[in-house]
Amino acid sequence: MAKVEIIEKEFVKIDEPIVIEGFPSVGLVGAIATEYLSTKLGMKEIGYLTSDAIPPVTIVKDGVPKSPIRIYSKDNLITFVSDTAVPPGLTHDVVRAIVGWAREHKAKKIISLGGIAKEGSGTKPTVYAVASDAETLKKLIDRGGYKTIKLGFLTGVFGILMLECLKENFESYGFLADAHLDVPDPGAAAAVLEALSKDIGIKIDTKSLTDTSAKIEKRLEQLMTQTKKSLKDPNYPPIYR
Repeated sequence: MAKVEIIEKEFVKIDEPIVIEGFPSVGLVGAIATEYLSTKLGMKEIGYLTSDAIPPVTIVKDGVPKSPIRIYSKDNLITFVSDTAVPPGLTHDVVRAIVGWAREHKAKKIISLGGIAKEGSGTKPTVYAVASDAETLKKLIDRGGYKTIKLGFLTGVFGILMLECLKENFESYGFLADAHLDVPDPGAAAAVLEALSKDIGIKIDTKSLTDTSAKIEKRLEQLMTQTKKSLKDPNYPPIYR
């Protein structure tokens, strides 16, 4: 079993933090959303996730090397931001590390952000809600009026995290937006951020995210290629409703 570690650069004590994850998947929705959220809110990098099984990539930002999977914090929010796709064989270990870390820090809940393969070419993405248990899902739908997935697959970190939280009796839910399967989709990322904003009561201006979509798409082309390879793995069936 691959060893996954979460390294804290500094200890940050937060009272009942909300953990938000958005690992790369369909349309890179979660990856775009969590990075944008962390930047927009001026969140501080407090740690990173590492493993020998993660692709050998080091991100350079402003001349400084950084881990491809980083942890940011501000107020009561924690984000896991990933610039690399998690290999299918490492997914369970990554999820167990995140849930264990969240429990250790007495997190209130974990919220996942992601994309679901778009059908057709609608102008505004539909946002779907999913949760680790029926009671949490009912509360989520009651307060937000979201649609949910009647039957389908949740792949990668998003799906396995839901199962792990169900097993651990840890509150977890997420938002999925209709997204393009093969290209980065900032519009879908904006849609899940709007749902998140409404749900936890924080203000997130997504206008600049949609305005700079072409620039974002070009910058994330390499990550999209990497993610598509993971999504084509036989262990990753296509997501459907």
